Amino acid sequence: MGIPTLAHGGYATHALVDAATAMELPAWLSASDSAAMHYPFHLGWFALHERARLQPRETLLVHAAAGGTGSGALQMGKALGAKVIATAGSDEKVDYCLELGADVAVNYRATDFVEVVTEATYGHGVDVAFDAVGGDVTLETFKCMGFNGRHLIAGWSEGIELENAHHLTPRAMAYGNFSLCGVCLVYVNDPLGERRTLGFNWPGRSEGQQAHATILEMIRTGRIRPTVTRELSFAEIPSTLEDMEQRNTMGRLVALIDRPDRPAPEQNREHSRPPGIGLDCWGSLRQRHRFRPVSPRSPADSSCPPVGTHATCLGRDADDPRPKSGVIRQVEWDGQLSVNVWSPPEVVPLLLVATT
Repeated sequence: MGIPTLAHGGYATHALVDAATAMELPAWLSASDSAAMHYPFHLGWFALHERARLQPRETLLVHAAAGGTGSGALQMGKALGAKVIATAGSDEKVDYCLELGADVAVNYRATDFVEVVTEATYGHGVDVAFDAVGGDVTLETFKCMGFNGRHLIAGWSEGIELENAHHLTPRAMAYGNFSLCGVCLVYVNDPLGERRTLGFNWPGRSEGQQAHATILEMIRTGRIRPTVTRELSFAEIPSTLEDMEQRNTMGRLVALIDRPDRPAPEQNREHSRPPGIGLDCWGSLRQRHRFRPVSPRSPADSSCPPVGTHATCLGRDADDPRPKSGVIRQVEWDGQLSVNVWSPPEVVPLLLVATT
């Protein structure tokens, strides 16, 4: 998966993708979930983990939480241990946010979300706000920020012209003792070069790969899930974009393109334990790492890849979660399956997530 160059040209059977944004996907993700996972979860991780430094037991406010990016931020906030307050534009969307794990959800068209936030936080305000709306919503969110809070400006769905608006003044931040944090996620090959030529601070591809590994593990273990609410044909894209503009959609919408040269994508959405590749770390011995699958009853049930298979792995060390590679050298069965993977000396105990 990847982002088309200059973020244009994605509605096509083939697209030119910026190499810095291209990420590998495991076979256990369906075509729809693969298309839906990138921006919501990468943006959510970058905004909440990298920019806001969200901590467990902090309170997070997510605007437009039933939408594509908002639903990702809501789930990511819960996965990071936060209490999440969600705003949405209808009672149906409020129910959807609660299904995704929101602790509190409010229909901002019927209720003042500032009052709800004040009550839910016992007057303290929120620690972090994820704001991809802009305009008046941003100004009202200032009233929700707690001491040392971090207000994330992650977009302007209210209108792109707001990115050049002059209605924001430093008074609210200064007297409110909270920070306004910009969020722009663009993975690039040369972050320093981009800064020196454009003046922008963008993360590099290596940071994107680390985030991608972490996000895939969250999906695999069921902590987050792609929220595909509708699959549509290529011909339905124009009318669906109108529905999005009118805010009549929820979650992620995925257009499926018929490819006669490829089999139809598998629609299995059970992410927590994908068969054959959902392996838990069992231990380690120097450079050799032992794995076992999730509760196999016999070798036939395990769907274990054969000896000699090249394995793509995730590091279990939080300081170095980058994907690693190794070759399966030995498979043993003694009531439970263990797989030995030889890898370079610097590799930490691994979690096998996919094979190629």
